[in-house]
Amino acid sequence: MSFTAQIGQLTGSASTNDATTIAQGLENAQLEVIQKVSQVQPEMLHLLSSEAVSTSNTDGDNTLVNNIVLNVNRADGTSGYLDTSPASNSYVTVDSNALSSDAYNAITSTSGASFSFWIKFLNDDTSPIFTSSNGNTNSVSNNAGWRIVKGSDRKLYLQWGTTTGSYSDDNVDYYRRVTAQNILTSEVWYHVAIITSFGHTGNTKIYINGIECDIKETGNYVFSGTSPEYNGHYAAAYIGYHIKLNDGGSPTTTYGDFHLRNFGIFKGKLSEAQAKTLYNNNAYFDLRNSTGDYTSSDKLHVYWDFTTTSLEDLMDKHTTTLSLQNSAVVTNYRYDASFIDRKYVNKVKDLNSLYYADAVSPVYTINNGKVEIYPAPTSTESANITKVVPGAIDDNAETIANMPRFLHNQVVRIASYYVLLKRIGDVRDSLPTDLNDTTVFDAIADFNDSIGVTTSLPSVGGDYSDAITKAKNLIDDATQLSADTEDAEYWLKEEDPEMLQSTLSTAAQELQRAQSVLSGHSAEINKYQAEISKESAEAGQALQEYQANLTKKIQFFTTLIGKLNTDYQWMTAQLGIIKNMIDEGWVSIFTPNANNDVSRVGVGSWS
Repeated sequence: MSFTAQIGQLTGSASTNDATTIAQGLENAQLEVIQKVSQVQPEMLHLLSSEAVSTSNTDGDNTLVNNIVLNVNRADGTSGYLDTSPASNSYVTVDSNALSSDAYNAITSTSGASFSFWIKFLNDDTSPIFTSSNGNTNSVSNNAGWRIVKGSDRKLYLQWGTTTGSYSDDNVDYYRRVTAQNILTSEVWYHVAIITSFGHTGNTKIYINGIECDIKETGNYVFSGTSPEYNGHYAAAYIGYHIKLNDGGSPTTTYGDFHLRNFGIFKGKLSEAQAKTLYNNNAYFDLRNSTGDYTSSDKLHVYWDFTTTSLEDLMDKHTTTLSLQNSAVVTNYRYDASFIDRKYVNKVKDLNSLYYADAVSPVYTINNGKVEIYPAPTSTESANITKVVPGAIDDNAETIANMPRFLHNQVVRIASYYVLLKRIGDVRDSLPTDLNDTTVFDAIADFNDSIGVTTSLPSVGGDYSDAITKAKNLIDDATQLSADTEDAEYWLKEEDPEMLQSTLSTAAQELQRAQSVLSGHSAEINKYQAEISKESAEAGQALQEYQANLTKKIQFFTTLIGKLNTDYQWMTAQLGIIKNMIDEGWVSIFTPNANNDVSRVGVGSWS
């Protein structure tokens, strides 16, 4: 079940949890788990860590999220080595078609030969170091060429032989072996120098850490030619590997688990003093440079230094690049860096300071959320920063990078807590602010308080006023009449009954005209009153509908508030339940027992 689905179960409704809130909740939860582990049980932090490779102090991989750094180490560019141990079958192919003419085989009893190298064995098993003519078909000899091996008795030997004998033969008549009697301990660096002329007894010496070893010679093969004999075809040269074919069965393969560096083959015999100088009191130096009693750098014929990542013969005699097989690797020795306060940075960079940090005693500090390492890492001397950072979350796959699965449930609980807090906050935003909240009540119509009267209130008009005015003037105000026109009062004084009657008749006509206008106005008034009555009735009906809708709104509002209140009460109660689950989760995580994942992963073990 995805993290989203699990959070949905705890928070009650997955559909109301948006993806952004869930992602933020998971991110916050992961940070909280890291912080809690760092405070309560910091030895568990290695379970939450990842390693970043830094090649400069401005590298993006130096950036921290919470300033939790578990370890910083830095490569020393002068201490590289070949590692044949990453896998159970790791080794190096020197040449897939080894011949007597190859540079590493161009050594004879006449010229003599010397070998010098540093080696650290990683276990006590048999370890083939170099095999120069390893037959890989049944038409060649198992005894040809030369080889350097640490035997099952933890003693180192040089062996050379003849092409006589079969591919499965270990007959002592066909090889000569010189074994140093020193017991070699695993996980210890040794310098080995071998000086030989491939001859009779006493012609081979082996020095370990500058001291000549007692030796034991076995095998009856006495070299009589000019060089060891090599298979002419179907043979290979290896570092860390030997194969022996068997009659009617699977071949016997042997792999060497060791670290190797500074491997040189000399065409000539070095002196005892030179062998001791090569050891150089346990200090590395480049075999191409003569120093002290070592004056035979000109005899150096083939040289793989391995202090850098180069796989080339530094003498350019063997033109085939070494081929790393099955995870074999050339790497640098890494030194843990010590933490320092930033106030000492200038001192650790000062070559003349007591606090100067060199490649074997690096230091680091933290500056504005970034790791700074001194000496500063480079592409050839990189630094490894083991830090605790939130890992990528794959919701559907239910995985969190850099976090063991037994912590995932706690991340889900804490994320659910954050998601539920967000949901509780959203309740306030869900409340309507008033009864006109369109986000809640869009479906309910509001009251339209306008009345749609299309006819204006009619006026009496000018004809009515004109008629009344003229009638009045004809009775008693001739001054308002046209010239030579007298009013009724005038004709009454003049006792002219005919003109009086004529004037009164005209006034009566004007009054009749006014009455006619007033009658028409009354009809308009009646029409207006009828329209007002109709609109008033419609407004009354709308008001009744509005009052009904208002009641619905109040009921809906009350129902909504009730549901939100119920949801709020459930979420606050569930928040308490989740909080208890988180507390119980911490107790379970920090109290390991024989049946939980913490004990199985070995908390506290830093192997």
